[in-house]
Amino acid sequence: MALIFRDIGDERRQQMLIELETEKHMSIVYQILPHQIAERLLTEQKSISMTVDLVAISFCDIVSFTPWCGSQTPEGVVNTLNVMFNLFDESCNQYPTMTKIKCIGDCYMSASGIFTPDAPPEVLGTEMVCFCLDMITGIGEVNRQLGTSLQIRVGTAIGGPISAGVMGIHKPVFDIWGDAVNEANGLESSGVPMKVHINKLMYDSIQKDKFIIEKRETGTYLVSGRRDVYI
Repeated sequence: MALIFRDIGDERRQQMLIELETEKHMSIVYQILPHQIAERLLTEQKSISMTVDLVAISFCDIVSFTPWCGSQTPEGVVNTLNVMFNLFDESCNQYPTMTKIKCIGDCYMSASGIFTPDAPPEVLGTEMVCFCLDMITGIGEVNRQLGTSLQIRVGTAIGGPISAGVMGIHKPVFDIWGDAVNEANGLESSGVPMKVHINKLMYDSIQKDKFIIEKRETGTYLVSGRRDVYI
């Protein structure tokens, strides 16, 4: 009878390294993509696209960001954006219908209803406007923490349908597009600082007793034609 001894130490170490790398990979994917999309990618679903009938979208950016950057060190700019975006992320996660879409430079884009298609318009709109107000409160907290005096512009619109999907293989990016996305972007880019600008459909959808709302003069902003705007 012969006895054969196997040193399984090396095999176990290799398996542990593989498991560790897999966990790191999964953690990164979950950080850069919405969880619902990350789960689908990690199950080897390579092509992801969808259409959603009704979605609320918001854009937020810093007023006079480029001149401000010129007066700061790169480290100061990155630190400020990190503090701001972390506060926005924490707030976004408090609302069941909300999803962070992406950040580009100083712009923070989010949506309500992408993964909760059965939520009524009243809920989508109200949670989105509450989040937008949270961002305005959040920039005040950034200023308090860092001794800055930054202001933001915020625009949000509800509408649909919108399309969404993942683009790229090696560096996947989740994005959405449609008329409501363009309208929200236009409301933000031509908005009054430190006010939430909403479109007519959003105004009709939200719980108005929760907010103080006034109508802006029609045609005082640049978006797809002359439309009613509320702040």
